[in-house]
Amino acid sequence: MKSRKKKAAIKREVSGSEPYTFGQLLANLQGGNSILAGKVDVFDEGRLQGECARHFATGIVYESVVGLRDKVCRERELPPDIINGLDAQAVVHMICDIQRVSLGEFMTVAQDAVANNQYPIDKIHIGAGYWPTISRADCLIVPGNEPTLCPNADPVMPVALLPSVEQAFRRLGLIDAGNSIHWVGVRSFVRNKCRCFIEPATPTRIVVRGSAVFVDGHEVPLDFTKEKLVDALCFIRHVVAMKGIWISGPEIADAEKKENKRDLENVRWDRVFNALPEQIKVHIESNRRKGYRLTVT
Repeated sequence: MKSRKKKAAIKREVSGSEPYTFGQLLANLQGGNSILAGKVDVFDEGRLQGECARHFATGIVYESVVGLRDKVCRERELPPDIINGLDAQAVVHMICDIQRVSLGEFMTVAQDAVANNQYPIDKIHIGAGYWPTISRADCLIVPGNEPTLCPNADPVMPVALLPSVEQAFRRLGLIDAGNSIHWVGVRSFVRNKCRCFIEPATPTRIVVRGSAVFVDGHEVPLDFTKEKLVDALCFIRHVVAMKGIWISGPEIADAEKKENKRDLENVRWDRVFNALPEQIKVHIESNRRKGYRLTVT
């Protein structure tokens, strides 16, 4: 009975109205007054144990937990005192790259991730205790026997580690015999930056001449105000210039700023596209993530 009362007192001390902060956790470890054992209701002890073992080959000891905290500080650009003041459970989830969401939110994110190939494949050790997550969208599956690196990759993966990435894809049955991976990086994948395997589009049927637009040699009437006409011509000109390669709204704005010193960051390119005459719009594809391109036939 006495043991039960003592255990209940400890639990109330840790999980009462005041949150059990990561700083308190460190102080308990440093002072040898740990009350971690069995307190899975306070924070995820098992996950913290696993991270200490994976990065430092230790149990939950002060030096290793400080190392994990410093890793979070570097990755999230936060000072240690901010991390120390957060709830211990929340920090452990940051260390493990876990985000708690509702079931509805999870299903929405999961369906979107699968639809856009952004689901996790594995983690790989880069060095200095850094284990980035490899997602399906980091690589293209291409013919070949050796993994390759896209010159426009973002983020870049060291070439020496590409065989390990390829093995992770093969373990999940994502690569058939005679194929390999081409690392592009998820940020390049989303923006369609890889140009290594693009086949040139057929000659464009849209031509811009001054303030006139022609499709198959016939001028298309443009019923816009002066300001809207300038935006529409800008949009069409840059899409046509890409010759079938995707270009996003921000990339159109960047290109126009470099070429004509026009600031178009606030232009809603989706609205510009939707307002185009059907004779033009039918020859342009749109994608919420990739942007716009001429229809490849």
